[in-house]
Amino acid sequence: MAYKYLGIERANRVAIVTLTNPPYNFLRQGMIHELALAFEAFAHDETIGSVVLTGGVPGYFVAHADLDVVAATSPDNPAARPGLALWHRTFDAVQHSPRVVIAAINGQAGGGGCELALACDFRFIARGARIGLLESQLGILPGAGGSQRLTRLVGPARALELLLEGRLCEADEAVAIGLCHWACAPERLLDEAVRYGERLASRSPAAVRGIKRCVWEGGAMDFATGLRLETEEFLNTMRTEWARERIREAAEAYRAGRPPGW
Repeated sequence: MAYKYLGIERANRVAIVTLTNPPYNFLRQGMIHELALAFEAFAHDETIGSVVLTGGVPGYFVAHADLDVVAATSPDNPAARPGLALWHRTFDAVQHSPRVVIAAINGQAGGGGCELALACDFRFIARGARIGLLESQLGILPGAGGSQRLTRLVGPARALELLLEGRLCEADEAVAIGLCHWACAPERLLDEAVRYGERLASRSPAAVRGIKRCVWEGGAMDFATGLRLETEEFLNTMRTEWARERIREAAEAYRAGRPPGW
């Protein structure tokens, strides 16, 4: 389909999604709707192994949510809760996508832009870009899962600091505190993110789905329930020809007196 806010390209098994809403790349309801449609399509396309999200406006991954949208999210507005529910469903679809999802943060990722990045599996950030949840400076707090994802990612003490200060972190600080995974030179950012996406796209789709469930869902369960989920997903992977072939190849390599090609 044709999108207004998203550009989608392919690099082998990686889908590169560019979010574009000049001049500041604000998140709007229409962009959220298009992201929901795109991730539904990715979930059913076995030719895609990874998705890379990046910004299409110089200086911005996604600056933050459009403030006109924020202002309309009033408790007196009957559309407020359904509107927030769409954001929650969309970011959940990103987080629980059966594909590996990487944010290539090429500029400011504040507020809703940070919340979108937090829903991704990996965050690559360009040096010179900044990321953080700004909402406390406006007298509000994140409304699309940011407080919950940030706390689970960096721990309650650090999350409380970042949420109350409402500041943007520079790239190297974001990596140091675990908010992002890697910092790159701006000119290398997209290539590095796509290269990593290609690497993980070579993994078994069943293993990717199962590992993400064990981490995102199992990590929120008590240990015994999480173990049952892990057992279920382990057995699901063992049903695949992909796993049986790789296990057989590795065993044959050992019998031949050589290590497998890990």
